[in-house]
Amino acid sequence: MKHRVYGPVPSRRFGRSLGIDLVPLKVCSYECLYCQLGRTTNLTTTREDYYPLDEILRDLDDRLDQLGRRGIEFDIVTLAGSGEPTLYKSLVPLITGIKERTDRPVLMLTNGSMLWDPEVLEAALMCDILEPSLDFGTPETFRRINVPAEGLTFEKVVGGIREACSRHTGQVRIEVMLTGGVNDSEEELRAMKALLDTIPHQVVDINTPVRPAWAADTASPETLAMAKEIFGEKAVIVSAYRGTPSAEHEPDSWEEVDEEVANLIAIHPSTLDEISAALDLADSEVLESLSRIKARQVEVRGRRYFWLKLQ
Repeated sequence: MKHRVYGPVPSRRFGRSLGIDLVPLKVCSYECLYCQLGRTTNLTTTREDYYPLDEILRDLDDRLDQLGRRGIEFDIVTLAGSGEPTLYKSLVPLITGIKERTDRPVLMLTNGSMLWDPEVLEAALMCDILEPSLDFGTPETFRRINVPAEGLTFEKVVGGIREACSRHTGQVRIEVMLTGGVNDSEEELRAMKALLDTIPHQVVDINTPVRPAWAADTASPETLAMAKEIFGEKAVIVSAYRGTPSAEHEPDSWEEVDEEVANLIAIHPSTLDEISAALDLADSEVLESLSRIKARQVEVRGRRYFWLKLQ
């Protein structure tokens, strides 16, 4: 069974992230070349309540109860998942409900395409951390790497990101996903830098695809280093997840474990050590679960990832 709340997911930036999946696979305003979930099946800017708000909050209550009983900690609540989270219409009451249930910071991890919308802007300003993506420095690269839905222009998207970041009173991070041969030239990096200089932020997260992507290559370590030098002192290269299980906890049932593993790898194709660290399970327990749920495997650059497609 697919739940709207999954994880904690091993996040390379935020530790253990409890994710909330707000849209079906794969409803998005972009068809980014580097997406780990594959090609977009519903390319749209229409905002809907794809799932009832009370259902999502009930799933959150259930997951918080499960984590509490097993003694599993998490660091942050992330609005993300199977597509673009800002396409969920009832974001404001959802964020209100999250903050009523946990004191962990709320992160909006977004492609940034909808921040021009007044309701999305209001929701973004409620979050403790805002991290929109900016993978381009020119309109041409924007269209090539993000493949936006109709009506999303370079000027409109950049204007929305700039407005949200300018008004946000919490932490603002910008994610730059560098894809080999697409947006990783020195010329393009300097164009991104010029754009970043017009957008208030505290951190630039330089990233490159590490999970399976449908049409993208990884940028080289030398390119990542060049980007850091060009972007300046606010820039960091996102490192691999280093978390480890906090303790061994006996789950209530192995059916529950299988459900947790399935919901995690349906959103985040993950390695064995990532799954073990996220869910406080021994490697042997994870492998048994992966076998029971018939998870698929794919090897990318010498690392084996497990994934599962859920409806």
